[in-house]
Amino acid sequence: MRGIAGLVHFDQRPIDPARLGRLRAALTLGSIDRATQAVSADGAAGLAHVQRDLAPEDRWEAQPLRGADGDVFFVTEARLENRADLAAALGWSPAEAAARPDGALVLAAYERWGEACPARLEGKWALAAWHARERRFFAAVDAFGFRPFYYFRSGATLAFASTLRALLALPEVPRDLHDGVLADFLLFTRSHPGATLYRELRALPGGHTLRADAAGLALTRYWRADHRSELRLGSDAEYQAAFNAELAHAVNASLRVEGNIGIMVSGGLDSAAVTAVAGKLLAARGQRLQALHQLPPPGDPRRAWLREHDESPHVRKMQAAMPHVDFHFLPPAPEGERRVSLARLEALLDEQCGPMQGIVCEPRVGEAGPAARLNLRLLLFGLGGNYAVSLEEYGSDYFAQLAVQLRWVRLWRELAGHAKFYGPTIRHLVKFRILLPLLGRTNGDPDDRGALAECLQPDFVRRAAVEAKLHPPRSLPWRAEDFSVKRRVAWILNELMPQNVGVCGSVLGRGYTCDGHSPLMAHRLNAFCLSLPVEQQIRDGRDRLLLRRAMRGLLPDDVAWRTTRGLPTPASWQALRALLAVLPEALGELEKSPLAASYVDLAELRRRFVGADEAALRRAGGTRLLQLFNLAWFLRWHERGGVRQL
Repeated sequence: MRGIAGLVHFDQRPIDPARLGRLRAALTLGSIDRATQAVSADGAAGLAHVQRDLAPEDRWEAQPLRGADGDVFFVTEARLENRADLAAALGWSPAEAAARPDGALVLAAYERWGEACPARLEGKWALAAWHARERRFFAAVDAFGFRPFYYFRSGATLAFASTLRALLALPEVPRDLHDGVLADFLLFTRSHPGATLYRELRALPGGHTLRADAAGLALTRYWRADHRSELRLGSDAEYQAAFNAELAHAVNASLRVEGNIGIMVSGGLDSAAVTAVAGKLLAARGQRLQALHQLPPPGDPRRAWLREHDESPHVRKMQAAMPHVDFHFLPPAPEGERRVSLARLEALLDEQCGPMQGIVCEPRVGEAGPAARLNLRLLLFGLGGNYAVSLEEYGSDYFAQLAVQLRWVRLWRELAGHAKFYGPTIRHLVKFRILLPLLGRTNGDPDDRGALAECLQPDFVRRAAVEAKLHPPRSLPWRAEDFSVKRRVAWILNELMPQNVGVCGSVLGRGYTCDGHSPLMAHRLNAFCLSLPVEQQIRDGRDRLLLRRAMRGLLPDDVAWRTTRGLPTPASWQALRALLAVLPEALGELEKSPLAASYVDLAELRRRFVGADEAALRRAGGTRLLQLFNLAWFLRWHERGGVRQL
């Protein structure tokens, strides 16, 4: 758990240490090693820092920091992935770098390169600097925004923090909600960059800097994923070698931790690849990676093409091939013991000040459970790999792109290869992967978002433009650019990737015993993969080629070349049934909330889901119940003054 916060008065009023302390105290969640705060020499800025030591160098971290000339007052929360390169550019010897924490490196980089510094930093970080002589404030976040930075400007005062909770602890901060962002939460869209659930609170988007003074503030984008850039090498072997080196660098950078390291492994290619590379690197250091696999509960009725309910056979094959990794198979909670905890949900709202994306059940793997028993300091994930690193053709617009480009020979080769590799007929592919995308339609889904609007109040649907988000128009006439796989990936890196903050964020809840990190979300690795020709990732109907080939000798072939994938969140069906068990009680509470009732049609929710059997639940889009319920419970919490109790 790490984070930063601060207050700045551009009119030179002195900072009240008690208000700064309130900000810092609300920032502090979970197990920490240090929580510090200080006021600048001119008294107009106060900065706070919360630290949990992970890397060996962290023990020397002592923030806030002051620049060499006394003008710059500085704080940062950083896990750098290019320490050696930065130190060399700054003229530091390896011995000097080994004795300096990340904070000292970031400050030195800022003093050397000023506002051009962010483009030189790799990893997950956020920084803030007060320039006393110019009365100027500067802040920046990493390229993907994985270190959250929220801010609020009112008159001559600016407040910022790594969490919404910390900012909302200040009584003068408005609590008005943003309908558009609430709709984005329900629909998994991102149509309001920089906005938060709270209308007056802003988030600094990934790849941006913020510059503020008494006259106002301005945001500048310093990095954007460019789908038009393309790396040209001489052969397939050169591409493969370059990819292997980048993958090893990303995974190795994530292992800079003192103590035990674990990984949540599903059996899918992304988490399996991270397990294979991390296990090999740790074994060379005399350490053992702890691989945790959550076994799915029995009785999941869902079926989907090329989807598997139970991926444990693949993980057991990995176990047989990796004697240097310890595998732990975590049994599902018995039906009678797995329950939705409304009290736990209330506690999470107090911590995150926003609706959950998941189902809040007991127990939780990341908290006082296996991670604690194994004394893990860091828990790795394979999240985000299929965006750019293991570019996944299945489900993309790739065939439609080739058709619009009139590349008929290549299209036929890809269709024939895909039919042979994955199994569908060419007729099926032409209908569902070319014609329907060209018409702006999809092949339906039992979890269709359209059912969501029927459980919302019409006034909210109108205010938040829900229908337009549900059915975005496809531009005509068709352009190849509209179906470009690389353009889609660039959009994900620029706009969607920061939404994965979740388990990879800088601040986790009180119950967490370890930090979370996904190496496949590394900025440098993703930027490299975006620069590759698509043909290096997709060829002859086979996708994810570079990652599959990188696993030669590290993973069993039938794991590396799987054509199936796991069902998303395999335990979610059992958890949904657990939610249904408490739904009548919960709806009774929600019906007492005018605010919740003004957004969600609670009577329709009761009609659809209370007493529903599994077949009816699937027909009614049961998994959408989760988003609706979480939104309604958040609105109830908000109306009851949740943030005012911090």
